[in-house]
Amino acid sequence: MKNNIQENIESSDYKDIKFKEFREYLYNNIKKSKLNKDNKEETKDRIQDLITKNGSDKFFGKMFYITLTELKKDIDIACEDLFHDYEYEGIKPTNKNNSKFSIFVSGISLNDAEIANAIGASGSRVSRVRNNTDETDFYPYQVYALAKISNILASQLFDYFYGDGERPVIGLLPKPAEGDTK
Repeated sequence: MKNNIQENIESSDYKDIKFKEFREYLYNNIKKSKLNKDNKEETKDRIQDLITKNGSDKFFGKMFYITLTELKKDIDIACEDLFHDYEYEGIKPTNKNNSKFSIFVSGISLNDAEIANAIGASGSRVSRVRNNTDETDFYPYQVYALAKISNILASQLFDYFYGDGERPVIGLLPKPAEGDTK
């Protein structure tokens, strides 16, 4: 059975809670930085301007990406810190009586409704984002869920959607850089 947050995922409850936590996360990171007081205030103002310019009170993925990138914060860590409690359906295994081919392509060929259900978004949001019909964007926790069900790093998907990252290959995590412990 779905909990209240899950049932109202497109409502403002979860989004508002996470947006508040995100702002606190940003400001706590600035506070903990080695910047002097004036530079901290300047950075807070710059981040607030980015939030306003890229979504204001809308907790969109682009704003999430741009502000974290500006602060040079690890998107994967931020996602785990902020969205560890996000509940989404994921992709349901197909019926075991189906052919191996049917089982194989079931995770590849999903329609908007199946994607929406898998990441906890409305079908209309997925359709509007897919068709770029307006300024609709995914919420960052939906991008996180999409990365999780695709078995890629959240940072790969954020970089691809909002930065200049390459299109990630579903199910293929990047090779760690030499000396990287990730």
